[in-house]
Amino acid sequence: MREKRAHDVVYGVNAVLEALRAGKRQIETITILESARPDRLKSLLELAREKGVPVHRVPRLDLDRSLGEARHQGVVARIAAACVIYNENAVALRRHDGGEE
Repeated sequence: MREKRAHDVVYGVNAVLEALRAGKRQIETITILESARPDRLKSLLELAREKGVPVHRVPRLDLDRSLGEARHQGVVARIAAACVIYNENAVALRRHDGGEE
């Protein structure tokens, strides 16, 4: 059985920077406040450019509206969908071998 989510969102300067560094899942886009200070986001913007991740600037109202009460620090990354595979046989095998679920 497969479950596919549309996308995940990571927000906050450090969280987005770490997601870029880790590279475990593809970042589709990064959205930052149009009023964000470039010096505060320099390393994030450089890494996004190196990895070919598009960066969009938007007004605060747009970012606040899309995230509600989240403390986004003016930075949001949209992460590509993850495909989760549930395999009942693997769970049963782990139980049989004394492994945890």
